[in-house]
Amino acid sequence: SARRVLDVGCGDGALGAALEARGARVAGVEPDPEAAAVASSRLSLVLPLRAEEALASAGPRPDVVILADVLEHLLDPLAVLRAARAALAPGGLLVFSVPNATHASVLAGLFRGLWTRELEGIVADDPRLYAGRAGWVSLLAAGGFRVTSLRASEARTPFASGDREAFLSAGLDPAELDAVQWLGTAEPAGVPGTTDIRGAVEEDGPLG
Repeated sequence: SARRVLDVGCGDGALGAALEARGARVAGVEPDPEAAAVASSRLSLVLPLRAEEALASAGPRPDVVILADVLEHLLDPLAVLRAARAALAPGGLLVFSVPNATHASVLAGLFRGLWTRELEGIVADDPRLYAGRAGWVSLLAAGGFRVTSLRASEARTPFASGDREAFLSAGLDPAELDAVQWLGTAEPAGVPGTTDIRGAVEEDGPLG
């Protein structure tokens, strides 16, 4: 039902174009000039700016801010989350996707000292931040958001098939071992804290 959507890190605008086709007015944020040029032919508006700058000057407050595969690439993800929270219209929602650092392949690689290309799709080319489910929820809480839904996008890889059984025997959660990404929504919750990420805790909410 969202009518105004801000897609931060929109790339060539493929997601935004699908939302425009469903009746939404989508503003994209994309600092890469080539991708922004393509997106500008698909979306209502494209801002060729960094995320923080765009969120501060996005015009009408959006019903939804999308951060799809964005947070892990940022130098200051907390600043972007707080800017997104301030930009949202009352009752607005954050939609996000993030990589899962507790996938069995990632854990197996870390135990062996490997950062292998077999992990592409989980491990990005320019990693800045990785976390498991609890870590991402804590980061969002520090940015002023309460996670309202969280779903695993699951895939198993041959790289860690044997290790997965060992991790299960050690009591690790199968969902956390198989999740390539976490797909979620979050709503503004109170005033964004100023504590370090390590000190952030999840507020009470639908996830408990």
